[in-house]
Amino acid sequence: MSTDYEITEAATAPLLAEKTVINGKWEILGHIATGGKGEVYLANQVNLERKVALKIMSKAFVESLHGDKEELKSELDRFRREVMVMARLRHPNVIQVFDFDQVQIDGQSLDYIAMEYVPGSTLKLTMPEEGFGDDEERIKEWVRKFFLPVLDGVEAIHAAGIIHRDLKPANVLISDGVPKIADFGLAGGDFTDDVTKSHHILGTVPYMPEEQFLGLAMADGRADIYALGKILYAAVIGKLNKENSQPFKTAALPAPQTPFMKRLDGIIQQATARDRNERTPSVKDLRESLRGLIGDGVQAAVTKATRRTWVVAAVVVVLLLGVGLWYHFSNDEPLSRNELQVLSGEVAELESRGGGKATLFPTARPLPESIIGKDGATLRLVPGQAQNHGSTSAAVAPFYLGETLVTNHQFVGFLRSVPGVKVQDGTVMGNGEIWLILGEVTEGYEPILYQNGAFVLPPTFALNPVVRVTALGAQAYARHYGLTLPTKGHWNHAEEMGGAVTTAPSAKPQATITAPDDPAAANRLLPVIMSPPNALGVRGLGKNVREWVRVPGQGDSTEFHVVGGMVKDQGPESHLRRQPWEAFFDVGFRTALTSP
Repeated sequence: MSTDYEITEAATAPLLAEKTVINGKWEILGHIATGGKGEVYLANQVNLERKVALKIMSKAFVESLHGDKEELKSELDRFRREVMVMARLRHPNVIQVFDFDQVQIDGQSLDYIAMEYVPGSTLKLTMPEEGFGDDEERIKEWVRKFFLPVLDGVEAIHAAGIIHRDLKPANVLISDGVPKIADFGLAGGDFTDDVTKSHHILGTVPYMPEEQFLGLAMADGRADIYALGKILYAAVIGKLNKENSQPFKTAALPAPQTPFMKRLDGIIQQATARDRNERTPSVKDLRESLRGLIGDGVQAAVTKATRRTWVVAAVVVVLLLGVGLWYHFSNDEPLSRNELQVLSGEVAELESRGGGKATLFPTARPLPESIIGKDGATLRLVPGQAQNHGSTSAAVAPFYLGETLVTNHQFVGFLRSVPGVKVQDGTVMGNGEIWLILGEVTEGYEPILYQNGAFVLPPTFALNPVVRVTALGAQAYARHYGLTLPTKGHWNHAEEMGGAVTTAPSAKPQATITAPDDPAAANRLLPVIMSPPNALGVRGLGKNVREWVRVPGQGDSTEFHVVGGMVKDQGPESHLRRQPWEAFFDVGFRTALTSP
């Protein structure tokens, strides 16, 4: 399994059903994700009509620890400590907690946290997988816009006597361009004793200093400095792997040439010094070094922009795809077996110095029922199908299909993150290709705007499926995140495996974009969460809007078709071959991973 995807177990149904009201305060709107230890839901605070992320301890996980009272107490204490830590913090670059309580479910008390809901992506998605390299201007821009605000948040955390101990790109959420530090499950400091009794590695190896591996209690604020240095290093060098990053070692740029890159290399090396006594002593010192590198007056501009964004009202939409929210239950970014093997020598050395035992290699298991792609979206496993003897139907290997259609929110995030996107006369272009047509989809419904050189997304439409996107735009989005468009055969197989579809029609051919005859057509563009899941957990397949699929031809040739939809009087087998630069008011797309 590629390490670009976060594995989640989805073997059991969500614990809380939609419309369940917890303790008279929190109405469950939908299930976002399930991890090994907890479940995350979108909920509405009844008295304030405020959307929050509600995280509850998994009943199955609690029951699995009943035979180990010490470990159960440790996990419960860790969960409660996360609340205590977050409740002490009030800063625009730190996720805010609203409530902590217990609820009785089937006679068992389960803890839950209600916290700020962030429908954005993560810092990881602002960092190119190949890194910024020696592009000094892009490095400066990224440091100003994202990294300095992260330092502000970490400095506030340290000022409160707290050590995060699991800083990494996936644990920094991006809310309307503002970084927010999350996941305080491993936090410690002068306010509480360490509660960890487990012998497993706690933290994320690529961002973890040696002293934290030897013992969580040994990590002080300089452990967070090390993690910050590795984040900065990863932004420049690209995704960390065995070729470019040795665990617990000092990070260094390969042969920096210019004065700027040499100074940046020195900053990274000092922040990631293996000996913590030689490490950059504080966040303030790290910030001052970076300000001196990228130019004076930076911090004032960043602070002003941060304050301005902080007062913007929170977006009241749900992103069921889980973009940015899987941080609630994920402790580690997945590593490949090759990446894990490179740790063996370091582990042996550190264990000999008192680090204890740690299990690095996962046990073999079947394909998980869901994975999370690099765009943060959930993809569901579609079982394969063997070719029956004498049948003309081809065998189908297992593959993954997007749980929902790609939303306006996700596509705007893509457009904002890709360099070289141009807008001319309402046409969005990238790499010389037409990707999206702006303007009203139907009367009064204009989901994506382009104002003052920036893409703007009205919150009301954030969770609707993106439409008027071309096959080229859909394919560019998928490729950017290491995914693909589903083939027509995969789409049909998923529809068949998921159960019968009551309405799976298709629209009449259109040469240009025109509004539909039905004035209520905009109402058909339902938020993706409104489509109930089929037997595979895939939502809206063959419903809501039509979808782009590809039909591979000979060699490198590919046709693009549209399938599904809700237009009346069309048969379930109807589909249309369309040109890849065409766009339609009722055609969106979802992504797939066809070679798991």
